[in-house]
This record gives sequence, structure tokens and C-alpha cells, in this order.
Amino acid sequence: MRAQLKVLQVVWMVMGLSQLILLAPALFFLRKELPRQEIGGVVLPVLAVLLLLFAAVFPTWWYRKRLPVGRALADPEKKLEHYRAPLLFGWVLAEAANMVAVIAFLLNRHPLYLGLFAVGFAVFYFRRVDPDRFIRDYGLQGQV
Repeated sequence: MRAQLKVLQVVWMVMGLSQLILLAPALFFLRKELPRQEIGGVVLPVLAVLLLLFAAVFPTWWYRKRLPVGRALADPEKKLEHYRAPLLFGWVLAEAANMVAVIAFLLNRHPLYLGLFAVGFAVFYFRRVDPDRFIRDYGLQGQV
């Protein structure tokens, strides 16, 4: 089971690196000091903020809501599958919010979107795999 948690940690790192690689073109455009454009109006920043809030709140809520069912499972492998679902979903949501922020920045060149990217990356970072939390939350002390 520890090996499967290590694989999840590697997936998390690769997804994090892909976000940083996605940031490279945005920083290139920032350095070029191209003029700002108004694309998307008020809808685009509202969409970016709402997606980021959803990515920050929903996976934690879903994890807590599912936890009693996961604790009741007998097989440790099934418990790991149960733990993995909200974790992966949270990563995907955070990455989607960051993609929207970077694309919005590339369209508008407004630094607000780089700030949203930073917050989204922090959300992604703090949603990393935590084997100790998994063991504690799923009642696996002494089994792993």
C-alpha cells in the first residue's frame, strides 16, 4: 500500500510541474509588456474566481462527506481507492482553475490572473498525498 501512495505522490508532482510549465508562456508574455486587451469582460474574472473557489472547497467537502463510508470498508485496498477519488478530483479541479487563469492572462495580460494562478497552485500544493492522514482518517493504524 505504501508503494501505491508513492505512485500517487509522483502523479501529484508531475501534475504540479505541468502547471509550472504552463506558466512559462505567461511569464514570457509578461516580460514582453504587450498591451492589455479587454476580452471576456466581467464574466472571465468571475468565472476564474468561482472555479478557483470550487476547486478549493468542493474536494475537501466531498472527502469529509465520504469518510464515514470509507472507514467502514474492511479491505485496505478499497480504502485506498476511496481515498484516491476525491484526491485526484481535487488535483484536476485545481489544475483546471490554473489553466483558466493562465489562459485568461494570455488573453488579457492582467496580473490578477497570475495572482489567481498563485492561489490555485497553493490549493493544489496543499492537497498533496498525506499517508499519515490516510492512515489516521481510515483507521489503518498497525495495518500499513
